Amino acid sequence: MSDSKNDKDKGKDGDWDFKVSEEHLEQVKIKRKATKASGSAKTIAPDQLKKTKKKKTLEIDQVERKRISRSAIARRDAALQNYAELMPPSILNRGIATIVDLGILAGLGYLGYFLRPQLHYHYVKLLAERGMNQTLDPNLLDNGLIGVFVFISAFLVIYFPAMAFKKTPGKSMMNIRIGHATIGVTPGKLAILMRELIFKPISIVSVIGLLIGIKNDGARCLHDMLTGTALYIDD
Repeated sequence: MSDSKNDKDKGKDGDWDFKVSEEHLEQVKIKRKATKASGSAKTIAPDQLKKTKKKKTLEIDQVERKRISRSAIARRDAALQNYAELMPPSILNRGIATIVDLGILAGLGYLGYFLRPQLHYHYVKLLAERGMNQTLDPNLLDNGLIGVFVFISAFLVIYFPAMAFKKTPGKSMMNIRIGHATIGVTPGKLAILMRELIFKPISIVSVIGLLIGIKNDGARCLHDMLTGTALYIDD
């Protein structure tokens, strides 16, 4: 009676002491390993798991690369090229192109001044052959002859290439072409001539006409706005 009473007292106090043998624990571990090995999900070592993930990643990358066809790459390159051709040149490149063109004009003016005696001689000789006398003031005549020489030379060297190829020598050097402000429209030859011959000198002299190009996204100066033109990069 005393033993059963003691057992009841231990049960009430919750002070049970269960002991499991080490041999039993080893058997349980062995059964768990066997269960995992026989199941659908096999155990994989950490190093092997990393190699498997890396291999799958490479296979996915190869599949993605194969999906990009050559035609898609060509279309992408063409789109990038078209986008680049619609980009306006920098103010620095535009300035250098303008300086080059002005330098050519200055060189033609110096050449005309250097050739002044020859121009005067041939002009008077031409009048004499036609039975005409030269009645103009010699200085005025010389300046007029120099102006005509510079205009004809500038037309052949600067303005004609601008109309024909949409590039002056300076713009060609800096990979700049003259285009229309509206994409897909070709500027007229007369508009380009007016831009380079009349309105651009006005913009340069006024200075404000050039500063306007800094305040708009297309970098269009006053002479561009008046003629409906714009400058683009031509790589």
